Amino acid sequence: MNTTTSVSAEGFTLQLSRRVLEPEEVISGEEAKAYANRRDNRTLSSKLIATDIVEKLSLTPASNVLEVACGPGQLAYELWKVVGCSIMATDGSPELIEAATDRYKETPIRFVTENLHSHTGKEEYDAVICKDSFHYFFDSEKAVAEMLSLLKPGGKIYIFDLCRNVRIEEVEYRLSSIQASHEQMRFLRSLNASLTVQEFEEACGSAKVSVFYPLGFSQENLKAHETEIGADVVKEFQLSSLFSVYVIEKGGVNRE
Repeated sequence: MNTTTSVSAEGFTLQLSRRVLEPEEVISGEEAKAYANRRDNRTLSSKLIATDIVEKLSLTPASNVLEVACGPGQLAYELWKVVGCSIMATDGSPELIEAATDRYKETPIRFVTENLHSHTGKEEYDAVICKDSFHYFFDSEKAVAEMLSLLKPGGKIYIFDLCRNVRIEEVEYRLSSIQASHEQMRFLRSLNASLTVQEFEEACGSAKVSVFYPLGFSQENLKAHETEIGADVVKEFQLSSLFSVYVIEKGGVNRE
């Protein structure tokens, strides 16, 4: 991990050598509206991740899925299009849930304002997913335990998040593709709050966790989205050291 960097935006300087926590954020007000309508298009990323979730968790139309920290709902929508399962998507921001409900009102997805720490539905879900948000949780071990408590025995958690093991050239490239300076700062702040692979594994305790790092998608997944990939300018999916995927199984055995 390259820990020497002067990458900064709006006064925030990246420090990869240590985790710099940020508040467990509930986006509200005008910032929530801006976040829901940001120009940094996430459609391709959401499609690739939705397909990856189905592949790694073996979801079927009969699966009952919960997404926590769903934001404006795009991943839940793409996942529903891929597999057609029952999905409940929650976020602590009423504004983001309102935006998601309005945007995807023609779907059966249930969008609910709810925070992970007070979540209902213990042992109710086959899968819990969390995209781009795990770094917000101050207590990583507690967050994993809370997600596990929502799963049926044998259920799985899928977490997609930034990773502090990143190569600095990938940080610089991704930063240059973000247009608004405030969003650049949010990206760097979130990256600095993310975990290394080792830190995440430690947060899982004795739970069985599979780590997919550097990031990679199956050839079938890439082939299914080749038209969007061809038109994509940023090619974020190729920034393999910037993101990691973790799949945690409830009731698994200790890692070897």
